[in-house]
Amino acid sequence: MYKDAIALLDKAIEINPSYTGAYINRGTDKSAIGDFQGAIADYKIALNIDTGNTMALYNIGNNFMNIDKFGKAVQYYTKALKSKGSIEWVPNPFVQINSFDVPKSDILFQRAKAYYSIDSFKLAFMDFNAVLDNGNYISDCYYWIGYIYLQYGQIIFACESFRKSKTMGNSEAAIELEKYCSRQ
Repeated sequence: MYKDAIALLDKAIEINPSYTGAYINRGTDKSAIGDFQGAIADYKIALNIDTGNTMALYNIGNNFMNIDKFGKAVQYYTKALKSKGSIEWVPNPFVQINSFDVPKSDILFQRAKAYYSIDSFKLAFMDFNAVLDNGNYISDCYYWIGYIYLQYGQIIFACESFRKSKTMGNSEAAIELEKYCSRQ
């Protein structure tokens, strides 16, 4: 299915090599089949056409996460955030939103996980809290914040975070509660 889509997108690119959407979609399909380097290449071509394309920047970050290049992922998530400016668009019938936009919370959440993966726990903590402030990924943020507290030896706070996550339905948090917090 994805390979067929890639073949069709190849033809679309032959017809119109400056159509950003074709590269974005082909990159998505390449990611789906595990061709992360090929996906990154397509997203970079999209960026050559549209230098501030938030979705291309975000997806490059995601693909670097997939190949464990977390520092590079952080760089691209940061570029994606900058491409958005300071405004987070919300659905509004009077304003047309760019079809290549990505919600700020999605970018921050992914960047927080990348920061955690390179042991930048304070920066991860700040991003997870920013996502919480926006009311997104609440259960997952508390779960990850629990791990950050563990890194600093703050078991009581870690257990509190895992409990909040579990209360919101995160079954993995229940495992961590049993593992780290059975005596708390």
